[in-house]
Amino acid sequence: MKFAQKEDESFVFAVDLIDENGQKVPTIESYYCSQCKRAVYLKKGKDTRPHFAHYAKTIKDHHKVNESDIHFDQKTIIHGKLKTVDIEGYIEHAVEKQVRRADIYVPEQVKVSNNLAIELQYAPISAEDVFKRQADYQDVDCRVLWLLGYQSTYHSIFDNNHKGPTSKTLNAVRPFLRYDYEFGFYLPFWHEASGKVVLLTVNLYGQGQKQIRMSIERYINYFNDHLTYEKGDFLTSLLFGKNDPIISPAPKDLAKFIKKVLVSPTANQQKILEIIYQRQVYLQEAPANLYTYQATAMFSKVADWAIILAYVAIYQKNDPDFERTHFAQFANVLFDNQLVIEHPLFTKEIIISWLMWLFANYENS
Repeated sequence: MKFAQKEDESFVFAVDLIDENGQKVPTIESYYCSQCKRAVYLKKGKDTRPHFAHYAKTIKDHHKVNESDIHFDQKTIIHGKLKTVDIEGYIEHAVEKQVRRADIYVPEQVKVSNNLAIELQYAPISAEDVFKRQADYQDVDCRVLWLLGYQSTYHSIFDNNHKGPTSKTLNAVRPFLRYDYEFGFYLPFWHEASGKVVLLTVNLYGQGQKQIRMSIERYINYFNDHLTYEKGDFLTSLLFGKNDPIISPAPKDLAKFIKKVLVSPTANQQKILEIIYQRQVYLQEAPANLYTYQATAMFSKVADWAIILAYVAIYQKNDPDFERTHFAQFANVLFDNQLVIEHPLFTKEIIISWLMWLFANYENS
């Protein structure tokens, strides 16, 4: 299309946004189709005249609806709710230097203490893309408030499973994890039916615990007030909280389970096998109760039993005392072997704390 509308509903022609050298004129304006009111962007190629084009659609969430439709509709609803409480926001707004186009950009103002990019996520996205987007916004002094669509595949984290969510589900939601001393780990969702934010608190294995509902205005204030966390608070909550490791019955055919790990280990299980074999420790010799630790914590790429066995192989054989220096050294082993999930929250100090918590529970079991 040759022209589009601005946020003030005035019209602009594509050719007017090209300078005398044939380059796009830098701008932070957002543009919309005059017919469908969806966001459009300026497009120009070597053999094409300047024109506005719609963004490509992504199709279908797990409820079989057009994802781009629900995404656009909910952005509009959130924007409207902000407007009713006198919070200024802009849909599909190019943030400073056009580093990113925020779903909703909320500049610093009386009711908002920082520049904020609200990103409403329905489609799958990699952890690398999430962290890159956050870094880009951070470079221009803008915080990112993620909201996962309740009517999306991310909703599967709400499913009850005594062993914890599947690795596929956990990998999908893990990049969006936040931590707060009041709630612990939580995932922020946008609940379309109620028009509210739902914070799903999760334990160390990603299992859903409580659902906390609040208005978008309240969550913006809460988010800005709790952007960072006190490490001491986190460690206290982790070490002395109510969470316990997930204990399951040992595999019915333990010999078959061990044989499968020995014959066809995953890449990360192979790393564990190499660690223990170097120290002449073997799966077959481990006590049966070790294999009741079948769940995998959010921090780890292997199940708890493998973490415990590797620690025992390195330290406990010659020194039964739990020393913090041992856990710090062992954390280095896990990082060096890439057995720890990369995440801004999962610092070495937190991994050490998790290991101490896990082994204390194992020793007392």
